[in-house]
Amino acid sequence: MYIEGHALRAIEQKTHLKGWEVNRLATRFLTLDDQGQCIGERALLPYIHLKPYERRKPSGHKYSGQQGGMSGCLQHLLKTYPEIEERMIAVIKDSAQTLDDQRNAIAFLAKKFMQILHAIAPDHRGWPYSTKYQGRVSIRRYILALRNHFPASYINAHGSPEARAHIVTGTGHRPHLVAQRPFDVVELDGHFISAFFVLLVEQVNGLMLPIPLDRMWLLAAIDQYSHAVLAYKLVLRSQPGASDVREVLVRASLGGWKAQTLENTNFPYKVDAGFPSSVIEECCGVTFSVLSVDSHLSNIAKKITLQARQDFGFHHYLGPTGRFETRAKIERLFAEVVRHTALLPSTTGSHPRHGRADGAQEKAVDYQLDLTRFIQALDVALANYNTEPSEGIGMFSPLGLIRQYMNQAAILPRIAVERRERLKVDLITKYVTVRGSLPEGRRPYVMLDRVRYTSEHLAANFDLIGLRLCVEIDEHDYRAVNAFLPNGAAIGVLHACGWWATFRHTPYIRRLVNSLIAQRALIITEDLPPSQQICDYFIRHNEPNRALLVKQAEDPRLSTLPRAIVSVKKPVKDYLLQPDKEYPGLPSAGHADNRGGS
Repeated sequence: MYIEGHALRAIEQKTHLKGWEVNRLATRFLTLDDQGQCIGERALLPYIHLKPYERRKPSGHKYSGQQGGMSGCLQHLLKTYPEIEERMIAVIKDSAQTLDDQRNAIAFLAKKFMQILHAIAPDHRGWPYSTKYQGRVSIRRYILALRNHFPASYINAHGSPEARAHIVTGTGHRPHLVAQRPFDVVELDGHFISAFFVLLVEQVNGLMLPIPLDRMWLLAAIDQYSHAVLAYKLVLRSQPGASDVREVLVRASLGGWKAQTLENTNFPYKVDAGFPSSVIEECCGVTFSVLSVDSHLSNIAKKITLQARQDFGFHHYLGPTGRFETRAKIERLFAEVVRHTALLPSTTGSHPRHGRADGAQEKAVDYQLDLTRFIQALDVALANYNTEPSEGIGMFSPLGLIRQYMNQAAILPRIAVERRERLKVDLITKYVTVRGSLPEGRRPYVMLDRVRYTSEHLAANFDLIGLRLCVEIDEHDYRAVNAFLPNGAAIGVLHACGWWATFRHTPYIRRLVNSLIAQRALIITEDLPPSQQICDYFIRHNEPNRALLVKQAEDPRLSTLPRAIVSVKKPVKDYLLQPDKEYPGLPSAGHADNRGGS
């Protein structure tokens, strides 16, 4: 009534408040706090102080049996020496200080308070020195209030990674990036599988040797609007690469998923389970507007920030690493994965001292935790995840929500049909120089990762020697590359020479094996196929994940390591003297088949 302009007499008749009381309450209502905001209705409550107590009398000596008489001494001390509070705030915000609530951080800060006081005012003899316990309770209460006044700075300086991620959430502010339709914002991230599994390696026909394996990453893409898992990939390396990220993007947009034939039929696929681009016809070829990723090296590679962005037409939204709140939907999915893998007897936990099972590696072998069955179980779990109703999307299932949206004749950006097959091939470009020499009789060729590439057309054109060619490399098959002249004209496919042309492999495997050969740790002979020799080397050196990568490059469906059955040709000795048949200790004249004579 007072604000609306009513007379004080009318207010008194209706509320029984005198005019002077109304003016006093209005003044309290309009009082500004430390933040410059009106205190408002809170100032009208009884016994509410708008200003803190101010002590004017200096603190004197307090006898051991004396009660009271020290009210406001702390505020008086801080007003006399304002530098104390400035230094205490600097200590709270300093990440170099080791503060842990479990190790009594408040006691450490209280001790720091006394050290700062002594450094600023060495001649001070009043409170807190004049009390028996040196104002310990008041100082601790002040430190707690000071820490609570700067919560974000304190947590960012001294909190755990989880606390630093939590402190920025729950602020009441809406996120800047909010999806408005399916495939609008896609979150992509990786999760390390914290458990041991066994890889079955065939030693002889029918006999499988279990070898422990623990380096696995789960890469997944999830739609922020519908919470649907769009695609995933299990990476059997210590860290995922840009090629793995691109493959997930291709699967998310172009589909290609098929239900696997399960060994364990107790946990089958649900009805209509799967991934949107594979089970919903209208979603095949749909591209997305924004790709939300963290700043992992695989996400900031040119293959993603330039090539994939141009191919799929998305905006690259880069966020910080280790901050789950920026990609909450996919972190919720990873929490489900952790909830199940943490129950395995071979789990390694989230930390060497937290959650690791005793004898995890041995239990993986004893209980035969087969990698094949884990891959199948993971595929079933993620496919069924898209059929589960979610409260966050109105008790729809992710696939059900997308189907309803598509049934409304929604117009979404799509990749042209003629471009889809090309996008499925992960191509990278490189510039190489044509080598060769006509006087020396060396035909033209190019070198890629220590292997010669040539073709009939290139080998017959000595005019191309010295030119820089642009070659397109398929990340899934390094046996052949497409070559182009500087003017853009194609000169055809160049094929690898030597034993590298005998089996399908990736550039990663080529470089890995080349480094081993350069170190003389691996020697490729003619006794067995090269791919089998490479697998045997990795198995002998307890690296079954790399051995499986070699075999999966040839056949992506493999999840075990079968041994190739080949007829070993006995090498012919390349010398004329051979052991005598009757007396093996004595040499005799022999016959070498590869010499053409005796």
